[in-house]
Amino acid sequence: MRLLYLTDRLSDRGGADHHLSRVIGSTVDEGHQVTVAFGRDEGGTPRRPRVRYRRIRGLSSMVESGARLGGLRRLLTAADVVHVQNLMNPTALAMAVERGRTVVTVQDHRVFCPGSGKTLTDGSPCAAVMGDPVCRECLPDDGYRRSTLELTRRRLEALAGAEVVVLSRYMAEQLEMVGVTGARIIPPWVETGAQRSASGSAFVLGGRLVAHKGIADGWRAWDTAGRPLPWRSSERWVTVVHSTPCGRADNHRSQAPVESSATRCSNQRI
Repeated sequence: MRLLYLTDRLSDRGGADHHLSRVIGSTVDEGHQVTVAFGRDEGGTPRRPRVRYRRIRGLSSMVESGARLGGLRRLLTAADVVHVQNLMNPTALAMAVERGRTVVTVQDHRVFCPGSGKTLTDGSPCAAVMGDPVCRECLPDDGYRRSTLELTRRRLEALAGAEVVVLSRYMAEQLEMVGVTGARIIPPWVETGAQRSASGSAFVLGGRLVAHKGIADGWRAWDTAGRPLPWRSSERWVTVVHSTPCGRADNHRSQAPVESSATRCSNQRI
């Protein structure tokens, strides 16, 4: 089968990038003919053998634009199945979905939130459906707010007709709130390395320091589990912040029932 993957970037920056890389690797191993079209290459991502790579600069656009999409329609026509991930350009997204036999994996809040990932200015989660009055708190500039809302709506409209896949029930519920129903939940698989012999145990929570990432829940679970306080030297809790922290890290750290450490580090350090 001829598979075409469309993405805004080649990168090892975040979880979405690593998930796409694993998906591509698995389909190559199954013997499919794979082409990856991307908007920009951020470096650090090795090119896989037996995969054809094609740069189409317009795929990296975060606004609605038909510029620099030359060659995209030809790739779409040649593919048996198209898999889209993290395209924020509604024009490119609509072209892919109109082709038919298109799967769109939604991992980005920008499909249904014009602000900072459904996070309010105080760091708490936003439970409202996007709209001009609702979004004024996070986006006070009238012109910017309305244009960003319209851009977000255009992204949603472009999804019509695609097979939508999400990685969690949370994302499916968020899409349903804005009218995209029937998203299939396919959680990412976990790849483990060889077991290492080491004394003690460590519990690592990776992600942004925001309340709805469940950091305080993790700390409370440690306490509820009856772990000794103070900890034995062989046990520790480490909060790894990989992406830019949102909200006040000190607020989340102060909720910990036990001593904790927080550090920001790269994929290599992790």
